[in-house]
Amino acid sequence: DLFLVDETGTFHRGDILGLPTTQYLNIEAAALPISSNDAVLQFLEEQGIRYKTTRIGSPYVIEAMNSLGEEGALVAAWEVNGGYLLGSDIELNKKTLKQLPTRDALLPIVCALLQAIVQNKTISQLFAEYPKRYTQAGMLDDFPQADSDKITKLLQDSEQAKKAIREVTAGAEGYVELDRIDTTDGARMIFVNNDIMHIRSSGNAPQLRVYSNADSQARADDIVHQSIQEPDGILRKLQTYVQRPDR
Repeated sequence: DLFLVDETGTFHRGDILGLPTTQYLNIEAAALPISSNDAVLQFLEEQGIRYKTTRIGSPYVIEAMNSLGEEGALVAAWEVNGGYLLGSDIELNKKTLKQLPTRDALLPIVCALLQAIVQNKTISQLFAEYPKRYTQAGMLDDFPQADSDKITKLLQDSEQAKKAIREVTAGAEGYVELDRIDTTDGARMIFVNNDIMHIRSSGNAPQLRVYSNADSQARADDIVHQSIQEPDGILRKLQTYVQRPDR
């Protein structure tokens, strides 16, 4: 995974690192996976940059990037791990930066440094202008695919999802009413306080993954911890819930 460490020792993840890259290259449209920090989406909206969110995986991101490129925009894409792709040739300083149809790890680091120079800011000051949202991720092993499928199907129904989440988070600290769910890839649950808990099957192993977004790192960490805690965390409670004949 790609990180940039600023002069204060703070790590900036690959999905956020895509923002100064996009700014420096004057990108007009972008594609990125739904698991990205939602601070990225907030900033793109603020800057008027069109974007598409996709299922997790390079083929989906590349397909969306190519689709946006067909509309004539300067287009790019990137992933949570920091790999950056260009769907257009970019003119910079009377020279052409050719399309990068595969993920590149060096370009976002160089562009972030150049963007800081252009704005006469330190790296920490540059990243301070982006929305403050924090993320974490975790995984639960020994989780049958059949149960993952049942959970995903359950959470696609808004009313059933609200009922189930209300029950399995009862007594867990910090949880409020579920607002909406994005089912682009798994179930990305957005609560009324903007906390996010994103549940997704591994797809190639008996594992269930969880990603979080929150307004503090402590809360993002807590969402994941409460989700994967054994033996009675939120994901195990959901597993029991979908197996109940009376639900």
